[in-house]
Amino acid sequence: MLTLSSGASAETLREVSGRATLLDSGERVYSVTAQETWVGGRQTRFSARHVDGKGRLRMTREVVYHDDRFVPDERLEHPLTGKMSQTKRLAKGVRLSARDKAGARVRSAVVSPPRPYVSGFALSAFLSSHRGALAKGETVRFVMLAPSRLDWYRFRARKSADRGVKPGQFLVAIDTDSMVLRLFVSTMYFWFDAQTGGLIRYEGPVSVEDDGGDMLNVRVDFPQGLGVAP
Repeated sequence: MLTLSSGASAETLREVSGRATLLDSGERVYSVTAQETWVGGRQTRFSARHVDGKGRLRMTREVVYHDDRFVPDERLEHPLTGKMSQTKRLAKGVRLSARDKAGARVRSAVVSPPRPYVSGFALSAFLSSHRGALAKGETVRFVMLAPSRLDWYRFRARKSADRGVKPGQFLVAIDTDSMVLRLFVSTMYFWFDAQTGGLIRYEGPVSVEDDGGDMLNVRVDFPQGLGVAP
């Protein structure tokens, strides 16, 4: 960690790395190098680079937090294809934007989903904040923004025992309320450190794509934990 100033407004940079392997084969497909910026115990920025085994930058993610930490401004870029998707918080609603390939026009729409709703990267923080309710066996329902589709979808979270869980870990499973969407979106699994609330493993589809433009289904491990306040 690197602290850039002192006092209540001290800015701390926290470096996090991760490794992704395909769920079906175990093949290593990309590595993640990320940087979290924290001020006074509150995360203000996040950036990440996803690089494949050939050294190619497959995706970047830039996140800027405002008052609502579950709906930050978020931008994903796919340098190999020129694809882009973006979430921008407005005074009323959220602007979702997407570009399908390099040179294509940027499509956008303003949506106002029912609460609670979250952006893609903020999902792990949202789930971590509900650890108490999930531990009691409650189902947490929410809306997830989908900027690449200029839309939003309903999901639900529950405590799970479908995968192995080590002592000191907490496993949450996510699936959609839509019977139709379940045909295309597999269950997502999030492992959290029960004490810090940091994300230490994820299994499921990700925004990083293969060479054919399809989302990868991976296991990503973050040994240091994502979203752990310094």
